[in-house]
Amino acid sequence: MNLLLFMALVAKIVTFNIGLGAATTTVPVTGVGFTPTALILWWSGRTESVDTIGRDHIKSGIGFVTGTANRLCSTVTSENAVATSDSYRAMYNDACIAAITVAGAVDGLADLQSLDSDGFTLVIDSQFATNLRICALCIGGTANALAIDFATNTVTGNQDITSIGFQGDVVLFAASRSIAAFGTIEAVSYQGIGAAVSSSQRFTIANVADDASATSDTYSYAKSTECLTLLSASSTATRFRADFVSWLSNGFTINILEHSDANAMKVICLVLKGGSWIVGNLLTQTNTVTDIVESGFGFAPIGGLFASHTKAENTTVSVPHAELSMGAFDSISSRAVQDSLDRDAVTTMECTTAIEFDEVYANISTASTIDGLMDIKSKDSGGFTCIMDDADPLQSFVGYIAFGNIISPASWHPPIEKPYPPKLEVVDYYSH
Repeated sequence: MNLLLFMALVAKIVTFNIGLGAATTTVPVTGVGFTPTALILWWSGRTESVDTIGRDHIKSGIGFVTGTANRLCSTVTSENAVATSDSYRAMYNDACIAAITVAGAVDGLADLQSLDSDGFTLVIDSQFATNLRICALCIGGTANALAIDFATNTVTGNQDITSIGFQGDVVLFAASRSIAAFGTIEAVSYQGIGAAVSSSQRFTIANVADDASATSDTYSYAKSTECLTLLSASSTATRFRADFVSWLSNGFTINILEHSDANAMKVICLVLKGGSWIVGNLLTQTNTVTDIVESGFGFAPIGGLFASHTKAENTTVSVPHAELSMGAFDSISSRAVQDSLDRDAVTTMECTTAIEFDEVYANISTASTIDGLMDIKSKDSGGFTCIMDDADPLQSFVGYIAFGNIISPASWHPPIEKPYPPKLEVVDYYSH
């Protein structure tokens, strides 16, 4: 049969260093194999191109990109090995990668210069003092892609986001409780990522690290029944929680379940349309032999993104230690993950970051060692299978986004039988 794919998505994960070039320096990223329609970027503060873990300042962030005039990012920092915590946050609508110094100043800004036939090119707007290693999940073939920001309502109940202009298939959220103008650096590290396909397929991961604390206050949270959460910096309470309700013809609706902050908060999000998407969750394993099988997708995934706070799913409150693991894959041999841990209840701050180039999930122990690693074992006809390369001490909640191509039943037809061409007779005229 001549099967035609409906919305032929493609995906590639690449990693690169941002460099230490001065403003206007360009950073070309190649080897993608197609022109991306969307980029999902993330970083932790690590600079290495090999598997590495160690205590260091956290310089973490998430960026969404669909074009030179459509890019957003959220970034946080926490200082390691100090007696009083230093942590900051900022959001940008004119950069896709950003870092903050431990003193609360700009540590570097990069913007998109172009989306290219084999990748993309960045341009440095403000020189980086840290040569960050960046992970990028490049996605191509989407029918529509848009990064937007919005301010949350200050009361509970439904809120319509209608500035997108089309009905999406999946939305990714990132937030840092920024209440000031874009580009403003504020104290306290708030970080969150979430995703939704529908009111029954969503997840949220959030963490927080307080500033100016003699004893560290750091917490994290994960939930499979919310799409966006922000935490309190001084207790295990949540500050903001929202669930996904439905898609609209020009956006989507969220339901604000809790809003204990007096101010509207900025949220950035990436909305994609085209192909087929699943948002789900899994549990890591405490051994290295049990397959972690996710199935029933209805399509073979071409790629996926994973996020975790490396602990069990929460009920109504957060738990100690701020941690965020983010990883992705496009094949069983092409994947990467970065993780950051800000330890709770210590009088000398302990921040640890890790990067792995052959895993999709990493768990850092409070002793700053690897506590668990999960890899992609296979891409299956209706899902994927993961395996632990390093057993977790306890099962951890991992939210994921998987995507692929669906076959439209109306898009194929039986092959047309063509008559054989007439048989040609070769005549040797010289023999006659």
